[in-house]
Amino acid sequence: MKNSRYLSFCFLLVLCFSCQQENPVTPDKPEPPSPTPEPSEYITDAEAVASMWHSRFADGINFTSSEDVQKAKWMLNGKAQPTYNRSLRNASSDLRYEFVGAECMRFVSESDGYAITIPLDLGLTADYTLAKYGQRFESSDVSLRVTLERVNPYPATQEYYRIYTGEWLDRYINNSAYISQNGLQYIENTVLEDETLMEGYSVNIYSIKAKGLDMPYYKIALVRPVGQWAKFGFLLFKCRNSSDLGQFESILKTFKVISNFGTSKNYLEPQKALANPKWNAQTARYYEKLLTQKTFDFGVFSYSMPGDNEPDNVAAQREKLRAETDRLEEAFGRHFDIMPTYTHIAWYSSKMEFPCTLAAEFAGGDGFNSKPVLQFTYQFTTNNNNVSSYNTTECQTPMFDILKGVYDDDFKKLASQIKAYSAPVLFRLNNEMNSDWTSYCGMMTLCDPEIFIQTWRYLYDLFEREGVDNCIWIFNPIAVSCPYSKWGENLSYYPG
Repeated sequence: MKNSRYLSFCFLLVLCFSCQQENPVTPDKPEPPSPTPEPSEYITDAEAVASMWHSRFADGINFTSSEDVQKAKWMLNGKAQPTYNRSLRNASSDLRYEFVGAECMRFVSESDGYAITIPLDLGLTADYTLAKYGQRFESSDVSLRVTLERVNPYPATQEYYRIYTGEWLDRYINNSAYISQNGLQYIENTVLEDETLMEGYSVNIYSIKAKGLDMPYYKIALVRPVGQWAKFGFLLFKCRNSSDLGQFESILKTFKVISNFGTSKNYLEPQKALANPKWNAQTARYYEKLLTQKTFDFGVFSYSMPGDNEPDNVAAQREKLRAETDRLEEAFGRHFDIMPTYTHIAWYSSKMEFPCTLAAEFAGGDGFNSKPVLQFTYQFTTNNNNVSSYNTTECQTPMFDILKGVYDDDFKKLASQIKAYSAPVLFRLNNEMNSDWTSYCGMMTLCDPEIFIQTWRYLYDLFEREGVDNCIWIFNPIAVSCPYSKWGENLSYYPG
């Protein structure tokens, strides 16, 4: 608008100046062509909308029939269609709909088998990138993720439903020791198996504040149709301002399990392997070798290398590591190309550091000098023994403190040590995150993989600021996620 006003002002000046001329001549100028309007993603034709709508989509409040719909979006395999064509519906297609009314949007995932209504004033936009693993709705202040989960691999019974949810969902969010030990806070009473809140459904709601996060206010809900135990809705709502929490219950009450048709899919674009322009020459050369070589690199983990802050342990592990490396190389008939080691932030109260001395002795390779390249696995944990279904009293995870800056000095020291090492480092951060046995897994972080992503990027950005130029970062989930779920699938943790 500012440019338009500026151009209009200039035009008026030229016009006034021209009017002062004697016998002014104004040549005819053709009108500029009108810009071609962008095709709308929404279908507004009432007949087409009525064809898309089905009575099972209704929420009984805001949407009772197609007459409540002002416009609609039909997402076929992740793309908005200009019109509705029933013949394109088939069991192998991903079928999703956005029905927009006066004040709300009724979202339907026919592929998954659920529908939910979202107020328009929240400004939420549907993100279909990882729709197979949960439909996301995002704004700058509010986030909602919805999945329809199954109690796989357990039988569909009341006993096993409670085993599934107790083992893989609310082991921690329903544990007051976990809440207090990680600086969290219940902001409302927990609701368990309530059958009065939503007609025909049993509902669990966990209301938690996680100070230090961008969106610290959480509402996590399990919604199961009464009388069946095979599947349930999982809703994770979080917001920047507590004033938005009041919207959650009205959203929750519109959730509905429906018969499904179609196949859910993801739409993440293929990720291209790119070299970091800030890498030193050795690391850039080694990375190019990894991308182009036709052979595999060999290495076997045997013992972790302690940092130089543990001199007695360095001496003891040196002998063990030497003997085991010799044994394994002889057994496999080849030398190590990669030397793996593991390090945590700390083990209980003892801080752990980069193994400067032993890394130089047993690794130091750059892919070309006949020495093994160091694979350094770094884990955001101080005690993986805390992650156990038998341990309900010691449930700490460093993940929330990391985002509060508690470990910044430790991370800066680690960055300095790795940079001084100078040779390439295969930096494997927080492997096997889509599991139930690490202190950075989803269950330990409010069932919210975004917290994993935030901590990953937190350390990555810190390393960038500290000038670390020799780390090749590795994202390493397990092949089959545990818990068996959509919300906790591997790509949900992908940091980009």
